[in-house]
Amino acid sequence: MIELKARIWVNQDGNSFLGEGRIVLLESIIKYGSITKASKEIKISYKKAWKLIDSINSSSGGTVVERVVGGKGGGGTVVTQQGKLLIEEYRRIQTRLNDFIKAESQSEIFQMTND
Repeated sequence: MIELKARIWVNQDGNSFLGEGRIVLLESIIKYGSITKASKEIKISYKKAWKLIDSINSSSGGTVVERVVGGKGGGGTVVTQQGKLLIEEYRRIQTRLNDFIKAESQSEIFQMTND
């Protein structure tokens, strides 16, 4: 069976700053409120997570992830509204791309190879 696949990378000045892995990291930060827990969840080091977050923050033109200091729970990390909008837009584009790829995989040439 032939299957088409595609991935999305968002680049700025030739450098990737958003892709599936970084989006998953942001979603994990939303879920856990902690970079430590998020990095463990997606099986990357804390240092790598911060490096990715710094890249996202510096390339996005605003703050996507920020630290919250102190408080009852001892602080943590939050994804800003801008970050949530980036996630939403990335997922919307991903859905449209997946629909396109699915439709294209139904083309006659790919169907002939399945026979």
